[in-house]
Amino acid sequence: MELLRRLFGKKPTPSSGNGNLLDAKAFAQRYAATVKELLGPAEVRIQSDDTNRFSVRWDSEGGWEICHFLDNAYDTYRRDPDNLDQIIHTYIRNQDQATQTQDEAVVLPVIKTRAWLDASLEQMRQAFPDATPDQMPFLTRPLSNDELLITYVEDSGEQMRFVGGEVLEKFGGDREALHRLALDNLQRQWLPHLQLKGGDGRYFVTLDTNYEASMALLFEHWRERLEVAGEPVLAIPARDRLMICGSEDKEGLGKLRQVATDMAAESPYSLSNDLFVFRDGDLLAFTGP
Repeated sequence: MELLRRLFGKKPTPSSGNGNLLDAKAFAQRYAATVKELLGPAEVRIQSDDTNRFSVRWDSEGGWEICHFLDNAYDTYRRDPDNLDQIIHTYIRNQDQATQTQDEAVVLPVIKTRAWLDASLEQMRQAFPDATPDQMPFLTRPLSNDELLITYVEDSGEQMRFVGGEVLEKFGGDREALHRLALDNLQRQWLPHLQLKGGDGRYFVTLDTNYEASMALLFEHWRERLEVAGEPVLAIPARDRLMICGSEDKEGLGKLRQVATDMAAESPYSLSNDLFVFRDGDLLAFTGP
């Protein structure tokens, strides 16, 4: 299904009149070849969705999938097609730097579902029946809705692991301090890369990473960039999807609900088909029509 087109209208086309301009697929192939040349992973995969939104993915040595979404890079190339190689090299280098720290892994917040937590804990109980709750490898923070919660990961740029009690000990058991640090890290490391696509009161977030959904937790920091009718309503159907329209946009809400339902059903990183509003640092269920 053409999910994003159904929400945001006709798919954009390149504005340049240059007949030699690479299309999105050819650009992704060139980008993947450069990743292979510069970084040398065993396999580089190209993926796309129904709107020609391409990503280049490969596995790190630690087994974590590294993903570069190409929206921003391709937009830059279309504005300056004579500097193709320089643009690709710059984006690969910047992404590589953005996903790594010099000394240690960075604690970041990740949105998950309560169903995921229940299933994960049950697997842990079966594997380690004598483990106490404090020994479970997940620290979580509830949100004021019935479906989503926050958990935390340490992200080294090469691999991610969930944060457990051993990390909390570094904060003297202070969960609030850990949460504030995770939000600060997310804001410092990823907010500068957030871009909004769409318009006319309907938007989606692109971030070139695994933290699109997490950016809902920083909504107050980029709310002013939106122009919507009424209160902003957020759809968070998958880890790499975050979409917004206004509470008074009845047509947009209907499309947003349908797109969120389809994406949540189809994505391997599914979260929720519900809609939410951000109030007082929390995600609440949207109760409007």
